[in-house]
Order: sequence, then C-alpha cells, then structure tokens
Amino acid sequence: MRKISSLFATALLAMLFIAGAIGCGVLDDMKSMKDTTEGMAQTTGDLNKTTDRMSESTNRLKKTTCATYLDLRQVNAFFARRNALTDLLDANDLNTKVSAAAKYLESYEFQVVKGNDLSCLPRDGTEGIITNSVAEFLLEFSQFAKAQDIRDIDVDPVLREARFQNMFALALTLHVKNMNQYNDDIDVIHQTFSMMDLLVDALSFSNAVDKEQVAYDTLPDWVKEVLQNEKKAIYVLQLRTNILIAALINEISGVNDFALLDKLIFDWWRNSGNRTWDPKFEMKKLPALKKIEMLTEAAIETKKAIQDIAIPGTTPKLDNRMRRYLNHMEKYHYKISDDKKKTINNIIKNVEMLLGERLPDKGGKP
Repeated sequence: MRKISSLFATALLAMLFIAGAIGCGVLDDMKSMKDTTEGMAQTTGDLNKTTDRMSESTNRLKKTTCATYLDLRQVNAFFARRNALTDLLDANDLNTKVSAAAKYLESYEFQVVKGNDLSCLPRDGTEGIITNSVAEFLLEFSQFAKAQDIRDIDVDPVLREARFQNMFALALTLHVKNMNQYNDDIDVIHQTFSMMDLLVDALSFSNAVDKEQVAYDTLPDWVKEVLQNEKKAIYVLQLRTNILIAALINEISGVNDFALLDKLIFDWWRNSGNRTWDPKFEMKKLPALKKIEMLTEAAIETKKAIQDIAIPGTTPKLDNRMRRYLNHMEKYHYKISDDKKKTINNIIKNVEMLLGERLPDKGGKP
C-alpha cells in the first residue's frame, strides 16, 4: 500500500513538472508572438515613412524635371526662331522667305507645347506663353512695317523691296500650326492656336471694349497686347488678304513666280485694253484646282476677319491692279467630271465673294 502511494506521488510530481514546462513554453511563445507583432508594426511604420519620403522625392524630381523641361523648351524655341528669322532675312526670293517664315511662326513657344505636356506648364498655364509670343511677333514685325505703311494700309503685293517681301512671307504663313500642339492622348482636350487665331480672337474684343460692353481690365494679357497694337495687327491681316490674292493669281495664271506677276498684269493691261481673260480651269488637274480653292478660302477668311471682327462694316482695301485683273476673269460652265466641276464652281463663287462683284459670264464651254 505504501509502495502504491509512493508511485502515485512520483507520477503526480512528474505530471506537475510537465504541466509547468508546457505552461512556460506557451508563455514564451505568446511573448515571442507579441514581440514579433510589435516588430511588424515597427517595420510597417518604417515602411510608411520610407514611402512618404519616396513620394516627396518623386514630387521634387517631377518639379525639377518640369522646370528643366520648361527651360529647355523655351531656349530651343528661341534659337529655332532666331535661326528661322535669319533665314528669312537672308533669302533672296519670296518662296524661300515663305518657307523660312513658316518655320519661324512654328517656333513660338505656344506652338511647341504638346498636349501631353499640360502637366508641365507655368503657374498661369499657357496664357503667359501666349502673351510673350504675341508681343514678340508684333515687335519683330515692326522692324519691317513703317508707321506710314500701317497708317495708309495701302498694300501692293508685288513690291520687291526686301522689307515688304519679309512682311508678305509672314502674313502668308500666319495660319501655320506646329504639329507638336496636337495631343496624342485623345482623352485630353487641348486647344490649338495659330498666330492668326490669336490676332483675330483678340481683335474681336475691340468693338466691345470701345462700347464698354467688356471691361478692358478683365481681358487676358495677350488680348490687351494685341489691342494696344491694333492698327499693326489689322495691317498684318490686310497684307495677308492681298498677298493671298497675288498667290491666287499666281496659281491661276500659271506664272508660278511672284516676281513676274507685275509684268503679267502690266502686259495684260497694255495689250488687251482691260479685256476679259480665260483662266482655263478645264486644263488644270484636280490637285492644282484644290490648291486654288484653298487660296480663295483663306483670302475670304482673312477678309471676313477684317470686316466682320476687327473693323465691323469696313471693306478691306484690295490692291487695285490685282482686283482689276481678277475682276476680268471669265466665268464658264464646264462639261467636265463632277469633282473638277464642283471645285471650279467653288473657286468662281469664292472669287466673286472676295471681290464683291459678279464675274463676266461666258456661258457654256465645250
């Protein structure tokens, strides 16, 4: 009996020892888990701080990149304009000057702001860029246009004097847009402009400001810049109308040389006594007719900009010789393909709209 009691006591002690050992292990495991959890929390906190620092670094990098990009874009655009302007001044013929003028106008900074670059703009967006561009263009134009030219608005589009040739080239390419303006992302709306758009849009406020329908101080700075140089801006549009008419006659006549236009018109006046002349549209291919049609549309657009927007109710002054020559162009009813006939009819309609007079109708042509 005593032996059994001894064995029972021994077993009980063993069980208590094992239970104690197990209990200590559980407590140790729980403490370890707590330590691990606290460590994970610390790691998560450190990770959050690291993420915040990375975000700040990314934002600083983006701002630095944008600032660098803005500087590079401004500098590149400036030197591109300087080079193009030098080419314009050095060119000896109008065609070469026109090519240089197009590059010059494409190089203004507002022309090279891509739609995808809208997140990298100055604080005032594109307004400051546009204001600087308009101011620079009007200032550069002043080196060619004398005060008397602007006052008289008397434009002879075949003058060979270098300063007039330079003005003609700039006026002829006023509509040019740099393809960099167009956005590759169709989900982002980005309005595109040409120098012509800016001048016309600004001049559209002139009448309203004079009538105090719009407060001058509320206008954007670039609009104010144009209105402060209103006569000069209108003169540019006047030049454009007349040089487009000269280009139109150049294409219709087949002379293809602005330098010979003066002789063409003089010979016509001297030899024919102001008789009508046949444009022979039926002899031209459709692409050539489309180019002529485009020139008539551009001339009408510019004429309307002057008489409907810049100076409401005023008829733009067209060069007398060019007007007289174009006014004697014969109108025929052609028996040709539908595409050519439609294009020719548009040309005739546009020329009549441009002149404000009917052309001499010669009836059908075999």
